[in-house]
Amino acid sequence: MLKRSILIILTLIPLIFYADEHSVLFLGNSHTGYNNLPQLVHELAFSAGDTLIFDSNTPGGCTLGHPPNCHLTNPTSLEKIHYRRWDFVVLQEHSLFPVIEYYKNEYFFPGVISLDSIIKLHNFCTEIVLFIVWGKKYGGEYCINEHCSPDFVDFSHMQDSMTAATKNIAQQVQCTLAPAGESFKTSIQNGDPIDLFNSDNSHPSLAGSYLTACTFYATIFQKSPVGLSFTAGLSEEIALILQEYAHETVFTDPDEWLINANKPQSTFNFEVDELEVQFINNSTNAGDFLWDFGDDTFDTIKNPLHVYSDFGNYIITLTASNQCFESISSDTIFLGGVGINEPFKEQQISVFPNPATDKIQIEITNSNATKCEVCITDMAGRQVFAKQFFTTCNNNISIDSGNFGSGIYLLHYKGEENIIKKIVIK
Repeated sequence: MLKRSILIILTLIPLIFYADEHSVLFLGNSHTGYNNLPQLVHELAFSAGDTLIFDSNTPGGCTLGHPPNCHLTNPTSLEKIHYRRWDFVVLQEHSLFPVIEYYKNEYFFPGVISLDSIIKLHNFCTEIVLFIVWGKKYGGEYCINEHCSPDFVDFSHMQDSMTAATKNIAQQVQCTLAPAGESFKTSIQNGDPIDLFNSDNSHPSLAGSYLTACTFYATIFQKSPVGLSFTAGLSEEIALILQEYAHETVFTDPDEWLINANKPQSTFNFEVDELEVQFINNSTNAGDFLWDFGDDTFDTIKNPLHVYSDFGNYIITLTASNQCFESISSDTIFLGGVGINEPFKEQQISVFPNPATDKIQIEITNSNATKCEVCITDMAGRQVFAKQFFTTCNNNISIDSGNFGSGIYLLHYKGEENIIKKIVIK
């Protein structure tokens, strides 16, 4: 009986349903060519409503940088790199080079660095994705000419070495990792009787290629493969389990695989003094900024000081960008004579969970007021909840927010102080 022990992981990252299109060039060898991995990723994307435009070059035994059979000098590979402005180029090394010290240092690492330079010279914004290949089914020692790997005790021991080497060079060139070998490890450690290997204990079975395709879909599109209808001819039960393992591997800690490592992340906070607001830019991987202060004025400096002409609600938007990508964040401030971010107000009213789904809990504490009002409005000012309190304002309020609809709402508290807090409904 196949185990189904990790379904709870689905609660960590919501499924996303908007369509995306990406172009990807796969450069590898038979580990990529077996079962036509690029086509499997394409079919998974298609079943999700997404589009994968792809091409590939996967000669048997091909390496990244070891002549004569390497992508660094392969005319077809170089021609395909220059064929179009790819969103992603996937690089897959010979399955033993990462675990044999000589080949790792002399050819794997230099090959990645050289190909990265060639690809970025053609299109600076192309994202390199390093394929973390799986180890041999039973571990062991492997030699190429006089150079040998350690004698690995089992698959996991070999996979740890494979992953560590690939992460090492990925961190040097700051590129994304597709942790296919780690997805194999997740499946094997869970003890499921799904054979991911071909009879040679090295190349992937159809199930192994499908698991790898799910890992690539999650890495490139940053969406969960769980529930996608394309099964590549596997049973729905096996396909679902492999989808779940890919999801768990990629999304438990996306930072481990350097996903979005080069993309800007827009974020900011602010300090309020009457009508004067100091904005503090905490964005990363960005060099250009555009502030929209919500009053038809804009600025491009990193940490602007803005003076508003009147009290009221203002939606602030920060677009942070680099040469290739941009990220947008927004927040709402209320200018009513006292800034809403002051610490004593945080002690007076709290909202949880936030973001919320079907229930919101509001806790009012440390209030000396004998009369107060709590109401919630959407961003258009329409009231969706209101309640008044008499005698004491220290209360816990449970609100059914299931019928609010997803979006940003404002919680208005009128008591000793007027406080506005943002609530996000998913």
